[in-house]
Amino acid sequence: SSRGYAVGVAGSKAVSLAAVGGLARNETSNVIDATLSNSQINTSPADSQNPAADTEGTIQIEAMATGSFDTQVVGAVLALAGNFAGAVGVSRALNIKEDEVRARVTGSDIRAKRALGVLTRDNTKLTSRAYAAAVSGSLTGAISGGGAEAVNTERSTVETKVDEGATLSAGDRITLQAERDTTFHADVASVAVAGGLYGASVGVSVLRNTDESNTLVTLDNAELTAGSGGVAIQARA
Repeated sequence: SSRGYAVGVAGSKAVSLAAVGGLARNETSNVIDATLSNSQINTSPADSQNPAADTEGTIQIEAMATGSFDTQVVGAVLALAGNFAGAVGVSRALNIKEDEVRARVTGSDIRAKRALGVLTRDNTKLTSRAYAAAVSGSLTGAISGGGAEAVNTERSTVETKVDEGATLSAGDRITLQAERDTTFHADVASVAVAGGLYGASVGVSVLRNTDESNTLVTLDNAELTAGSGGVAIQARA
């Protein structure tokens, strides 16, 4: 999580100007990869001690990413003067996630006595909050402006892949799954106040959630043989 706080105060008998800006940013760019390449795993009774299998003869190959990103920034500015006062406050809160999460079986022979799963999961929560306040006051003229922006952006790839002649067989069910569950939350508030004989104030608030991710299950030159449980191929986002 990231927190940012900025405060500005200015005072004068004649002219007073004050400006403040705050930026809080979280950014992640990770690679989470579970790959079996040119390997053999067999959970038949003759190979019951295989460390990749549990006592039920199930094989699960999984890549998982989880995270919670919370960004908050607060900016406040005050300007007071006898003749002219101006105040500007700007706050930006940013979360950017660009992870690659992959589970892959390539060129391998995987045989499960019971179930077999190749799973990729990404569960993330992105929260951004931006608040800005600008206040100016004078006996004659006053100008104030406040701006706040809260942004959540995700450009991740979540992929389950079986390729290059891989062979998967299971006595029960084969599951190939890629699942992405991202929660976006953005709060933004901007306040601008100007007091005087002549006064002008502007407040702008912007919030944006952008999701440009890919969730994929890919089979390429692969052979799957399942028992009574069948084959499930699922991509969920």
